[in-house]
Amino acid sequence: MSIKRFGVIGIILCAVLAFMALSRQCGQKEPEPEEAPEEPLTLKWSRGTLVMNVGETRDIEWASNKSIQPAVYSEGSAVAVTALYGNGVQIRAIAGGVDVLTAKLGALQSVCVITVNEEGYDEEFEIEVTDTETLAITVPYTKRYLNIGQETKITVYLENDGAGNEAQFRFTAESGKNSISVEGINNTAVVKALREGVQYIRVSHPLARDARIITFDILPSGPPPPPVIELSESPLLVAKGETKPLTMTVMNGKTTDNQNFSFQVAENGYAVEAKQRGNILDITGIAPGAALIRISNSAVSRDYELMVVVDSYDFN
Repeated sequence: MSIKRFGVIGIILCAVLAFMALSRQCGQKEPEPEEAPEEPLTLKWSRGTLVMNVGETRDIEWASNKSIQPAVYSEGSAVAVTALYGNGVQIRAIAGGVDVLTAKLGALQSVCVITVNEEGYDEEFEIEVTDTETLAITVPYTKRYLNIGQETKITVYLENDGAGNEAQFRFTAESGKNSISVEGINNTAVVKALREGVQYIRVSHPLARDARIITFDILPSGPPPPPVIELSESPLLVAKGETKPLTMTVMNGKTTDNQNFSFQVAENGYAVEAKQRGNILDITGIAPGAALIRISNSAVSRDYELMVVVDSYDFN
C-alpha cells in the first residue's frame, strides 16, 4: 500500500474521531439548578377584632406573601363592604350587632370579628380598640366524632371574663358542606350530624383575638343504644308516713314499653310500702331504715335496684 493511501486513511480516521468527540461533548447537558421549595401562601387581616358605631366607615387591610386577590364579604348584616382597593377594603357599619368580615381564597381564609354599637357615629369621639388585651376562648374539645342523626351541645367561655358577654359568641359552620347543622344561642350551640364527612365550626367573639376551631368527624349510623330504665329519683329519701311518687321510664325504647313495669321489695320490706300505677310507683315510708326495691321491665334485660331510705322524723 502506498504512503499516499496511508495518508488518506489517517485523515479519514482523525475526522471520524474528532466527530465522535464533538458529538459526545454536545450530548452532555449541564445539571439544572434545583428549584427552592415554594413558600406556602398566606392570607391574614391586619387585625382580628374591630369595634364600630352605626354610620361609621373604616378601612381594613389584608396581608399576603404573594400577589393575590381574595374574595371579601361580610357574613352578617351589621357591616357592608363599600369599596375595594389594592390589598384593603372599606366597610361601613349599618346596623348594631356582631358581624364577621371574611377574606377567602380557596382553602385559605382570614376573619375579622366586628362589633357594631347601635349608638350613632360621632366624629369627635371614636372608639379605639387594641388587640393587646383580648381574651382567649375556651372550648370543651377540639375534635368530636358523631354518628349520623346524633346531636351534641357545645358550651364555650371567655378566659378570665366576667358574665355579660355570652350573647356575643358566634358559631360558624364551614361553608360549602352540609355534614352538620349548628344553632347557637349565647355561648351554647347545638350541633346535629346530617351525613358522613368532616366539617369544622369556627367559634369567635369580638373580645377574643383568635377564633377556635372544632372539627366534627361524622360517621355512619351505628346500632341503636339498648333500652334502659330511668328513675325520676334515685336513691329515694322519704319521711316516716310520707308518700312519694317515683316515675319509671324506658329510655331508647318504644312508648309501649312504659306499660310493662313490675317491682319487688327485695330487702327490708318493713320500712316501706309500695303501690304501682302504670309506670308510677307510690312509695310510703313505714319505719326508719333502708329498703331495696327491684324494678323490672319486659323490654330491659336487667333489673334496676332502688335504695329507699326512710328518715325517722314524721311527715305529719
